[in-house]
Amino acid sequence: MEGIVRMALDRRHSRSQRTLTDWFLATRPSVLVVEDDRAFQHALTSYLWEVGAIVSVAQDGTEALDVILDPRITFDAIVLDLLLPARDGREVLRLARSVGVTTPILVLTALGAVEDRIEGLRVGADDYLVKPVHFDELHLRLANLIYRSATSHQLPTQLRCGFIVMSEETHQLWIREEEVFLSPTEFKILKYLLMRSGLVLTKETIHAVIWPDTDAVSHKRIDSHIAHLRGKLDGYDAGASIQTIHGLGYRLKADVDVDVN
Repeated sequence: MEGIVRMALDRRHSRSQRTLTDWFLATRPSVLVVEDDRAFQHALTSYLWEVGAIVSVAQDGTEALDVILDPRITFDAIVLDLLLPARDGREVLRLARSVGVTTPILVLTALGAVEDRIEGLRVGADDYLVKPVHFDELHLRLANLIYRSATSHQLPTQLRCGFIVMSEETHQLWIREEEVFLSPTEFKILKYLLMRSGLVLTKETIHAVIWPDTDAVSHKRIDSHIAHLRGKLDGYDAGASIQTIHGLGYRLKADVDVDVN
C-alpha cells in the first residue's frame, strides 16, 4: 500500500496531462468512492483529496445505492469496486443505470479477466481499471470522464434560479434585472449554490470548495455568509430562497418558474 501511495505522490505529467489535471483541481469535482478495503480506501481518498476532488465514501453496495439514488445528493463521478459486501458492485451498476443515473462510473476492482471487464462495461461502467493501479492513471481517467460528461452538454453562459441571473464571464449578478453587488466570498458561495441549485450542499462541502486552502473556517462563519445572502435575496424578492436542511446543509431552490425566453 505504501508503494502505491509513493507512486501516486511522484506525479510527472506531460503538458496535456497538466492541463486536464489543472482543470480537475480548479473544478473540485464531487467523487463517491465505493470501497470496502479500508486501507486501500484511505490511500485512494487521501490521494483524490490531494489532487482536488471532494470525496465521499460508501463501505458496501447497499450504502452506495442509498447515496447514489438519494435525489438530494449529486456526484460528478463514482469509483466503484465490484467485490462488495451486502450488494455486489455489478448489481449496484445495473440498478443505478436502470433508474436513469447517468453519473460517470469508473470500476476499480481486482476482477481482471476479459469476461469480467466485458460484463462490467455491459452493465453500465464508463471505464474499467484493474487493481493494483497507479493512482496517476486513475486520476487522468477520472478527469477525462468528468470532463467529457461536463462538456457533452451546451452549458449556459449564465447561471439562473428564480429571478437570479449570474454571469460567470463578467462576474456580475442581477436580480429582477437590477445589478446586485456581493462580497467576493458571497459571490463564490452563491455561484456554487446556483451551480447545484435544487441539491443539498453540506457545510463541509461548501468549506472545501470556497476555502480549499484553510481549515480555520467555522460552521458559524458559513452560517453568517448564508444569512447575509438570504437577506439580500429576500430584499430583492429573488424568486428563490436558500433553505436550511437540518442535519445536512443548505439548498438553493426556486420559488417561482421564470420563462427565460
